[in-house]
Amino acid sequence: MHFQTDAAYHRARALRELDLGLKATSLTACEAHLKLSSLHMERARISETRTLAQGHRSLAQCA
Repeated sequence: MHFQTDAAYHRARALRELDLGLKATSLTACEAHLKLSSLHMERARISETRTLAQGHRSLAQCA
């Protein structure tokens, strides 16, 4: 998966899991959804960091 697409996917999943967690009727389900949301936010951050690093390397090669 392309990094930008990967980051967008994880951001969307994080928001969906957050929404599900806030609507959950049990504490166990709420906790599980919030953990998944956190996981996807972290993966989005990592993907975006990789994208920025690739951009910086590309600029350095052009110089």
